[in-house]
Amino acid sequence: MLHSLRAFLINRLEAPLPGLDVQMEMSPPHRGRPDRNWVMEQNPRFAAVGIVVYPTAEGYKLVLTKRPSYPGVHSDQISFPGGQVEASDIHRAHTALRETEEEIGWPAPELEILGYLSELYIPPSNFLVQPVVLYSTQIHPFQPDPLEVAAIIELPLVQLLDEKYKSTKSLEVKGFIFETPCYLFNDLLVWGATAMMLHEFEIIIAPYFESRNR
Repeated sequence: MLHSLRAFLINRLEAPLPGLDVQMEMSPPHRGRPDRNWVMEQNPRFAAVGIVVYPTAEGYKLVLTKRPSYPGVHSDQISFPGGQVEASDIHRAHTALRETEEEIGWPAPELEILGYLSELYIPPSNFLVQPVVLYSTQIHPFQPDPLEVAAIIELPLVQLLDEKYKSTKSLEVKGFIFETPCYLFNDLLVWGATAMMLHEFEIIIAPYFESRNR
C-alpha cells in the first residue's frame, strides 16, 4: 500500500533504537567506542543530517550525496545532506530540513519529520550528528548546490537490505591503510559514519520489507 512505510517508520522510531551496537558493525576498525560523557568533554560541534525517504514507481528510495573534492576530512565521500547546527535553528530536525533544502533543493515544507536515529560522534571532524528521518509523498526535482554536492544518488531501499552489497574494502586515508566494512552499490563506496547510520536504518526497516516477502 502506498506510503505504508511511512506509517511503519512513525511507529518504529518511537520504540528503542538499535543504537551504537548496530552502528559499530559498519565502523572502521580504528574508530573508538566513546561514551556520551567523553564525547561531550570534547566540546563537539552539533550537526544533523536528513535521511530523505520517498516512494517511486520502482519502490521506495532514499537520497545520498557525493561531496565535492576539497581540502577537508570528508572530501569526495558519500553522505546524507546535512550540516552544522546554526544559531537560528530551533532544533536539529530544523537543521536537517534546512540543510536538505540548501544542498539538494528539496523544499523543507514538502518533507515530514518521522523521527530520529541514534546520534553518532564523528572523531575526525568532532561532530555529534543527529540523523533525522524525513519523508515526502513524492519526489521533488533535485537542484544540487554545486559548492556542496558533486552528485546526487537515489538509493533503492531494497538494495540496502541485500547482503550482496555489503563488503570490506582496503582504504588509504592520509597515509593510513586499513580494512573497513562498507556498502558497495555497484561503483558507489559508502563507508564510515554514513555506512554506520545506513546500517542502523537498514535494521530498522528490515521487518517492514520482510513482512511483505513472506
